[in-house]
Amino acid sequence: MVNLAGIESDQFWDLNQTWNTQVPQFSSCFEDTVLASLPCLLYCLILCLHLFLLPRPVSPNPLPWTWLNVSKMFFSFWLLMISCVWCGVAIHGTYFDQNLPYSSVLSSCSRVVTFFLVLLTMWRHRTVGITTSTVLSTFWIVLFLCSILLYRSAFVKGFVIGSEKLQEQILF
Repeated sequence: MVNLAGIESDQFWDLNQTWNTQVPQFSSCFEDTVLASLPCLLYCLILCLHLFLLPRPVSPNPLPWTWLNVSKMFFSFWLLMISCVWCGVAIHGTYFDQNLPYSSVLSSCSRVVTFFLVLLTMWRHRTVGITTSTVLSTFWIVLFLCSILLYRSAFVKGFVIGSEKLQEQILF
């Protein structure tokens, strides 16, 4: 069992919680550090490679504003705003005795930075005439896959484990 000293009060990897149980569950530290931050770190690495390999404009004409470009920018902006609010809530909860771990603050701050970089990448691609982006496609796919695991975990904590605790309270 690994404990990340200073970052998390919860254990990073607990074999009894993950494998030796009826309902396997990741620890909150693992979810915050790996599942929430993995898409962000992967995006930053791929973006650095992309910027190194594509230093000049592909086309002299920018892409026109279409409903697809506007909707991508709009939804990315709202994801950025939601991440900013969640980051503020996490910082407030950490510093005002609500016992939130620091990994929650780190993961929410990494999402704010990542969604800001996503907006900048979309803007830059539109101005230089790039219609499709492997950088953004890879990011959205990895974010989707990691979010499935996070939502599954939230569902299990809320309904399966929560209902067992409710039944214990009613029976005893």
